[in-house]
Amino acid sequence: YLEDTTRVALEQDGQPTADRQAELMVDRLAAVDELNETFLVRALRSGRVPAFVAAFSKLTRLSFAVVRQILFDPGGEPLAIACRAIGVERANFVSLFLLSRQGQMRVAKPERIQQILEFYDRLPQRRARVALRYWRSEGEYMKAVATLKAAAPSAGATWS
Repeated sequence: YLEDTTRVALEQDGQPTADRQAELMVDRLAAVDELNETFLVRALRSGRVPAFVAAFSKLTRLSFAVVRQILFDPGGEPLAIACRAIGVERANFVSLFLLSRQGQMRVAKPERIQQILEFYDRLPQRRARVALRYWRSEGEYMKAVATLKAAAPSAGATWS
């Protein structure tokens, strides 16, 4: 089914970006209830970062930009928070954490793996969900600022 979904996404009108292709594929997977944490692990394991980003974005309701920040954060805590918030099982979180380190050409030391697992285990899902809500609002804020910047007349407009 994944191959059919990918083919359909690629055949859409025009030449969509990798993000748009991934988003179309993820939408189709979600429509047939095939979008889950197993897909997240498979996407990263096979090096399909745009598919992971689109899927994680859909599951967390975070923007692609925020998901990329989470994925590439050097410490891994944001990934732990987001995974805990959406109910990713511990074993799949470990896989996602290790695979995200691998993609950054860094090897996670055993001590670091232990630390991030302790963080994940101690983090109440309720608190992780609060953090996710904040990240969503922060993402909306950043989109609003970008929209205002784009709409502002260039003469005399100053933004920090």
